[in-house]
Amino acid sequence: MKKNLFICSPNLGILDTVLPFIRNQKEIYSNEYSILFTKPNTSKAFKDDVFLVRNGRQFFNEFIFISNSGTWFRVKCFNDFQKINAYQKNIKFLISKLENYQHKFHIIKSINFFFKKFLYLNEQIFFKKYIIELEDIIFDFELAIYDVLEIKKNYFKDLRYLLKDTDKVSIMHGISILRSKDTERITDKNLEKRLKVLAFSKDEINFFTKLGLKKDDVLNAGIFKHRKNWIQFIKSKRELHQFQEPVVIFSRAESEYFNLNRKRKALEDIKKIIIQERKFKIIIKTHFKSKDINIYSEVFGKENFNETWSFSDDHQFNLGSISKFTITFYSSICIDMLRLGIPNIEYLDLRGLKNFDNEQSLRDNNNNPVFDYRYNDVVIPAQDLQSLRKAADIAENLLEKDILKKYYSFFPKEGNSYDFLMI
Repeated sequence: MKKNLFICSPNLGILDTVLPFIRNQKEIYSNEYSILFTKPNTSKAFKDDVFLVRNGRQFFNEFIFISNSGTWFRVKCFNDFQKINAYQKNIKFLISKLENYQHKFHIIKSINFFFKKFLYLNEQIFFKKYIIELEDIIFDFELAIYDVLEIKKNYFKDLRYLLKDTDKVSIMHGISILRSKDTERITDKNLEKRLKVLAFSKDEINFFTKLGLKKDDVLNAGIFKHRKNWIQFIKSKRELHQFQEPVVIFSRAESEYFNLNRKRKALEDIKKIIIQERKFKIIIKTHFKSKDINIYSEVFGKENFNETWSFSDDHQFNLGSISKFTITFYSSICIDMLRLGIPNIEYLDLRGLKNFDNEQSLRDNNNNPVFDYRYNDVVIPAQDLQSLRKAADIAENLLEKDILKKYYSFFPKEGNSYDFLMI
């Protein structure tokens, strides 16, 4: 039986774009799939409280992952995988924190070395039968699936060389409108000589050729998770929700352009327009990287939880399908809403941020700095209280057929894109 490797990197977000492809391949060819995590924090986050982990880990026959000590493990049992990840979790947390400062202070580097050595020795005692050398097992696989943009990361360097003679398929971990993005060459003809890229649309082909790939190696496959059979699979796992036609917020982690202050301002505007003025209920899906979830109780009121607002970990397809409309703070989920015919507001204010409001910035018709989704008119724009009120008016009256028409102007309709690789 053919054994394939899926590299879950840079984070769990890539599950969303790759799992539907893997599920289809397993059904057609009965291939075995192993999942490999390039970073300890990613494998530790691979838990059943994440929707796609809970409903997707069944597709994998084994788990390959690296500890904070630098030790590689290979296990077949999910319980063993969790046990090793949870082992000495306080020491692992300390190691990950110290690594942020060890390049500045020699003493911290020495302390961190001690903790890593301590963890390594304990792992050798308690989990020796699962320990591997990556170069000893990588040749077990006939095909590797990953995001080609990962090859420029330091933690991917060893994998890149080990996989140079292996057939490879790239599927991006997020969906962008790449017609408005530029890039530079990052591929090497010797290391990526057996790589095929499954592009989400024909507009991406030029982007990938700029990376150094041949045009014939870039295939316009469409978005696998937007196929009807995958949408139906996700909806079969639907969770119960207490609100009827809520407005769903797909939140995001804090970042340079969306720090806690800007996030608070956005949530306060949403509270005023959506809850107070329009009397909608709100469901929030938090981002797994968010550092402060208390902000939602502070803004929407702890006393109003399950009355006017609530949380959900359900998949965006299921949440979008029950919503009046949705709100994102710059996320590829807006493309998912486009596919479902659901209105999506992007609330994002980049004005005055020198790294995002400059001569190189994309700009909308009002000369405001924007990212690719707003630039390509994929989302309903909002960046303050007044524009959010206008955006809500548009969202309430937008027709499904018009949203779907826009989706198919970017992305192909379903074809045989699963099968042309015969892998």
